[in-house]
Amino acid sequence: LGFKDADDAVNEIWNHIKNYKQPAAVVIDSNISDYMVNSRQAPSWRAAPTLHYIVIRGIWEDERGDRYYRVYDPGDEESYTQGRFYHRESFKVLITMPSDSPEWVYTYPRDRGIQAPSYRLLVEGD
Repeated sequence: LGFKDADDAVNEIWNHIKNYKQPAAVVIDSNISDYMVNSRQAPSWRAAPTLHYIVIRGIWEDERGDRYYRVYDPGDEESYTQGRFYHRESFKVLITMPSDSPEWVYTYPRDRGIQAPSYRLLVEGD
C-alpha cells in the first residue's frame, strides 16, 4: 500500500491494469458526492470524511483518447455487481484525499511534499 499525488496515481493505475491485467484498490472518502465527481471539481467543504476502499477492475479509452476507469464499490451492491465508468478527471476527484481528512491521512504525504494524496494498492500475481 502506498500513496501518490492523484495525477500520478491515475496514470499508475491505468498502466498497471493495462500491463498486468490486474486490479487496483484505492482508499476514498465516500462523502465526495456524485455531483462533485460528475462536475470534475474538487470539493470545497464536506461532512467529516468516511473512508473505505473501491476496486478498479477495468479501463477503457474512447476514440478521442479520453480515458475511463471502471470502479467497483464493495459498499454499494449494484455498483459492485455492475461497475461504473468514471472519466479520468472525475476519477481523479474521487480518489483525492481532501485537506479536511483525518491527520493520519496526511502525515506521510505531507512529509514528502504531496498536497493531494491518493492511497492505492496494486495487485500483482494470480
